[in-house]
Amino acid sequence: MNGTSTQKYESDRGVYLAYDFLSSDQGCLQPTKVFIKAWSTPNDAECIAERTAYDLLHESPLEGIAQILMSAYDPHANVFAIALQRLGPTLDDIMQTLPEKRFDERMIERYKEIHKRGVIHNGIKPANICLPPTMRGTLHVIDFGFSSVLSAHEKLPGGSRVEALGNRRFLSVFAHHGITQSQRDDLESLAYLLSFLAHGYLPWDDPLPNSTRRRKFETNAEPQPQLWRVKMATPAARLFEGMDSSFVDFWKDIKGLAFGEVPDYDGMRDRFVGCWEQRGYGGEYNWGDLASRVGG
Repeated sequence: MNGTSTQKYESDRGVYLAYDFLSSDQGCLQPTKVFIKAWSTPNDAECIAERTAYDLLHESPLEGIAQILMSAYDPHANVFAIALQRLGPTLDDIMQTLPEKRFDERMIERYKEIHKRGVIHNGIKPANICLPPTMRGTLHVIDFGFSSVLSAHEKLPGGSRVEALGNRRFLSVFAHHGITQSQRDDLESLAYLLSFLAHGYLPWDDPLPNSTRRRKFETNAEPQPQLWRVKMATPAARLFEGMDSSFVDFWKDIKGLAFGEVPDYDGMRDRFVGCWEQRGYGGEYNWGDLASRVGG
């Protein structure tokens, strides 16, 4: 393989699948697949955010977050790299086979624990949620390059504008305006993700091909509306059309949160638990089994 070497890891350049050749206690050259994220400098803003987030998240045991196997500067490749545990497929990979049941409550649990450690993800999208790597595992959240740290003593959003980072389709409205992110913003993005998984699209997704879209706005005096305006004009009934009323209640809870206010995660989760139990979906869903069936 044409690639660079970071100590005992070999990888292509960038964020790629890699091979650990020294995973065995005996030093047997039986490669284990891992992932490597690399930056040209450890002072890169995304690199700092990623390292800070993982340091906070791994201060105490936490499931659903990839394990860091190594982080170091490689003078041979002139990159700073983080080697991460390889996980299963992402939601992007399994959209056609993803079961609707129990996903919402698992993600609320995940973000409760992430937020408890002072980390705001700001990276919710299908490609950043992974199935577990083994039969006995849970859903994992990945990619903390756009994350931020929120102190429990931080009562007001920052006075200066924050650059809007992340997938704009799933950004909170406050994120579009550059307002400091907090727990409510991650949960708003999660609500958009739940709507997307149920429908396969979001209300603001343009179904027109790019060429058709260009012709449409070239011949129309009215410019394409800004995304945040469309989001603000989308009622909950439209966002969660055809879905259980518990999703609308979840949305109302989110929209009632102040900056930095700790959500009632357990109450939100219990509402979804009751919803699925009423539909006959009691017990735990085996995400590891799904990963094995779809080729994880």
